[in-house]
Formats: sequence, C-alpha cells, structure tokens
Amino acid sequence: MAMFHLHVQVISRASGVKGERSVVACAAYRAGEKIKDLRIGEEFDYTRRKGVEETMILSPEGSPEWTKDRGQLWNQVEAAEIRKDAQLAREMDIALPVELSEVQRRELIKGFVQEQFVAKGMVADVAIHQGVGKFSENPHAHVMLTMREIHEEGFGNKVREWNDRAMLGGWREQWARAANRELERAGLEERIDHRRLEVQKDEALERGEYERAIELDRAPTRHKGVVVTNLERRDLESEVLLRMRKEHKREANPYRLERNELTKLVQELRGVQGELAKKPELTEAQRQAEERRRQEEQRKAREEQEFTLARTDRKVFDALYARIDSQIDSAFNSCWKEVRETIEAQQKPQREQLESLRSTYQDLGEQQQWFGRESKKIVNRLLYKKEIENDLSTLAEGRKQITKEYNELDQKLKKELSPENVDPKVIERVKMRYPGLLEQYGRINLIREEWQQPHREKELTRLVQGELSKGSQYQTLTPEEKRRAVVQRELELARTNRPVFETMFARVNREWAQACKASEGEGPLLKAIIERQKPQVQKLAEMEVESNRLWQQRLFLEKESKKLVNVLRRNHIEGDIETSNQRRLEIDRTRGELDGQLRMERLPFSLQMEAPRFVERTHPELFKLREALRAIHMEWLKKDHELELKKERGREGPGLGL
Repeated sequence: MAMFHLHVQVISRASGVKGERSVVACAAYRAGEKIKDLRIGEEFDYTRRKGVEETMILSPEGSPEWTKDRGQLWNQVEAAEIRKDAQLAREMDIALPVELSEVQRRELIKGFVQEQFVAKGMVADVAIHQGVGKFSENPHAHVMLTMREIHEEGFGNKVREWNDRAMLGGWREQWARAANRELERAGLEERIDHRRLEVQKDEALERGEYERAIELDRAPTRHKGVVVTNLERRDLESEVLLRMRKEHKREANPYRLERNELTKLVQELRGVQGELAKKPELTEAQRQAEERRRQEEQRKAREEQEFTLARTDRKVFDALYARIDSQIDSAFNSCWKEVRETIEAQQKPQREQLESLRSTYQDLGEQQQWFGRESKKIVNRLLYKKEIENDLSTLAEGRKQITKEYNELDQKLKKELSPENVDPKVIERVKMRYPGLLEQYGRINLIREEWQQPHREKELTRLVQGELSKGSQYQTLTPEEKRRAVVQRELELARTNRPVFETMFARVNREWAQACKASEGEGPLLKAIIERQKPQVQKLAEMEVESNRLWQQRLFLEKESKKLVNVLRRNHIEGDIETSNQRRLEIDRTRGELDGQLRMERLPFSLQMEAPRFVERTHPELFKLREALRAIHMEWLKKDHELELKKERGREGPGLGL
C-alpha cells in the first residue's frame, strides 16, 4: 500500500566516514554511472549497480548548458566550495506510490521537483530507483539539489532561505498533496498523510472513525539504512539488525496494549450508542456552562474592540478610563480594608502582650519610685542602704528588658501593617477576586500615556518659547538658534521639574529609537558598511582570480606529467603541482575567512549592534542631548533613593514613650 516517506539530509565534506565526503561520488552512486572527481583526482564507477530505473537533471531557465551533464555539474559544485566542512548539496529520499505505473511515478516526481525546487532556482539531479529481489516493491527517488543560485556565468552566492526548517514542513505537505492528486487521477482509493501518527489518530477519534484510530495506534517505522538493507538482501544477520528488531518490538508493546484497550472501549461504546442517542445532548448544567463560556468570549471580544477604539477615539478612551479607574479604586479599597482587618485579627494576641508589657513597665516604675522615696529616709539610709540600692538596680534592669521586648514586638507589628507588607497582599487578593482587572488597568494607562505625551510635549514647548520670547534677544535669533535655545531651557527645567524631565526624556528616547531603526536594514548604515568594505571586496576578487589561475595551472601540469616526453621531469612537475595546491589552499582559506567576516558585518543583528554608534556619529546633537538627559535621570534616581531612606527612618516607632 502507499506510504509516506520523505527524508532530507545535507551532503557536506565533513560528513565523510573516511576523510572528506565527495558530492561527485554521491551523484555517481545514485545514478549508477562512472564519474571522476577533479578536485581529488579519484574516479567513482557504479555502472554495475542494479535497481536504477531512470535518471534526469532539471535546471532553471537561463542555466549554463553544462548543468545537463552530471559530471560537470557536481564538479562545478565541488569547485565552488572552499571550506573543508562546506555544505555541498541537499538530498531528498522520497518513497513513490507502489500502486502507480512507472510512467505515472516518473511524471509525479518530475512535476513535484520542477514546481517546488527548480522553479525557485535550484538544479535537481533525480534518480528513480526500484528495489532488487524481495525488496523489488520499493520504488523511491533520490533528489540531489544545489545550494547556490545559478545564472549564465555559473554558481553565485548560497541562498540561506532554502535552509529554513519551516520549508521542510512545506515540502512534506506539498509532496503528500501531489501524490494524492496523482492517486485520485489514477482512480485509486489509497492516500498518504505527511502528519504524525498521533495527530492522524486524534483526528480519526474526533470523527468517530474508531477502526481507523486503532489502525493508526502503532509505533512509527524506523529507517534501516543502506547497510542493514544490503544485509537483508543477502539473507544475513547482524548485531545492528537484531538490535533494531528487538528495540522495535519493545517500542511497539505499549502501542499493542493501548490498541487492545481501545478496541474494548470501542466495543463498549457501540453497545451503549443506542441509549446515548435517547438522552438529551446536553444537561442543564452543561448548557449553563456553555452559555457562560460564550458570554465570556463575547465580553473579551467587546473589551478588545474598546481598547482598539480607545487609541483613536478620545471619547471612547475617556469613558473606558473612567470606568476602569472607578473599578480599580473600588477593588483596591475593599481588598485593602479586608487585608488590614485580617492582619489586625492575627495580631490580637500580640497586642494584648504589648498591653501586658506596658502595664508591667508601669508597675515597675511605681515600685522604683517607692524605693526612691524610702531611700531618702534617714533610718533606711543607715540600716538598709545596700538592700535598697540592689532593689533599685534590679527594677532598672527589669524595665530595660521590658523596653527592649516592647520595642521589638511593636516594630514587628508595625512592619506587618506597613505598605511594603500590605500592598503585595492587596494586589494578590485583587488578582484572585477580579481576574483581568489589573491587566486592563495597565493597558488603559499605556493608552493614556499615548494620548498625553503629544499634549505634554506641545505644552512644554509652548511654555519654554513663551518664557524665552520675553527676552529682547530671542526675537533676533535664527530658527535654528531658537530651537537650540528652547532645548537648552528645557534641560534647565528638567533638573528641577520632574514632569518636564519625564516628557523630554520620553521624546528624546523615541527620536533616538526612530533614528536607530531608520539606519538598519537597507538604510544608510548598510550603505556605509558596504562603502567601507570596498577594499576588502576588491581583495576578495583578486584572491578569487589568483585561485582560479592556480587551479588552471594544476590542470595543465597534470596533463603535462602524463606525456611521455616529460617522464624525466615528472618529479619536478609533481613538486610544482604540490606547491600550487598548497598556495591555492592557503588563498582559499584566507578568502573564506575574509568573506565570512564581511558577511557577518552585514547581518541584521550586526547592524542592530552597530546602529547606536552610527547614530552617535550622524546625529551628534541628539546623542549629546540624550547623554545629558541620562545624567539628569541619574540625579532624579538619587533623589528618589534619598527620599525613600527618609521615609524608612520616619517609620521607626518612638518606643514605649515613657
């Protein structure tokens, strides 16, 4: 039966088992041909390979004629890459529907490759294989794709968009659609699905197709690979093959148990379907719950619409702000009162303990006064002076200890009722009792800032201009000098007036962000970087010319070394070839490093990091103004910190007050 299989891998030089991997060898193996790799001088002969049904090369319009030749195509791909870990090609292994004929399978894969890859600029080398022996019912296609753009002169830059992982999901979905269209055109009922088995099973359960869900409740198949497949073809066993069978059996056990349970549930479900059909679709409680859910969705939709209108309609904003502000005040007042009452109820034993300490303190004070009066009497001073002094000392120590305990307990109770402790609890209670209200309050305040910011800026400018216009010299200034005078006066006011500072700081930060944003992308920053890189680009071009010259020199020397007339000079020629190779490799390595560095400087995140420094050079006045405001901002933060310290010291209690 038809099955879905589409596996994608990247062929790179670094993925070779023994040394570097050759894309020429991969192409020769897939096509069953004999091709020589000119880069390493090795010939790959796979003409005796069986199972190759048909091969074809599809290239975009305007491509060079040599793209139709498999040997020249992949040797050009090898020559275009200089890194030892370069990505050479992308390969797809696609299972073809066994129900279709050879002609239908050929047209299916050709149309799919032409539409999805060749139309986007890739050269595609397609090899259609048929299984051999007991694996003969295994039609599949190998599609090797180039990774660089192609034009009349040859290969250009690599297209990074083709490496996007999101494109793989699109290719899988498009292949399933193309294969199903061909199966339907052939009058067949079989279909394939690119989605995971769990997704297909859940969908079948939702549709009530329980037999289909049971069929899909299985472990996914695992790709065996070339080595294991060759062993099976020769009826041989291996440790890898036995381990794969054992692991697959272990993975399939949970699915087998779940399938048995699902089968029993389906049987029970069908036994009671008649009774369920007689019952009402929804109970009263379910209908009420559904109605509440529907009303909540409608409320959220209306709320979102109100917030959207509040950004453009002042009347809508005013009404919405008044309503939310009233709700937030009511919610916080009620929750604050409840939290205070709860804390005070919990503190009742400690309050009683405080009163007990105060009473004890007063009793000890009265005793201390009595002993003081007694110590003044002559008879006591002569007979009991030492005893009275000891008693007074003991009473003083007792009062000191009580004072310490009283102050510690009093500070603890005051801390529990302080805003730092009460406010978080109030906020948590508001969140639990009025879900979404704080979020609404935050959103409406952001919109309020958007409405007030232009008004604040205009009012500030009008105020400063009116103040400066009173002077006789202001009227004689040029427009640019007037603008600078206004900015300077605004800075002076920002040091002493907090609203003026906040308005000015927000405006300058917005202008700075806009300047940075404008310099990114295709803006002046990228143009400046490209202009700065011109000497390095010229050097890259010279290095590429030199590398090509050394490559042609190597090819010439290899031909010369094979001539009989040069037998005696062969060692000398081979030395020249080795020297040329080393020089070319050194140039290619340097060229690759320089090219990578230049590309890195033009990447979006590099532009984003460079933008502030670029704006600093192109907008010096804006940079100086921003730095001055940042210094004023630090001054205001310092003042806030000092004010907070004063408040902390003011919260300290007066003690017993006796």
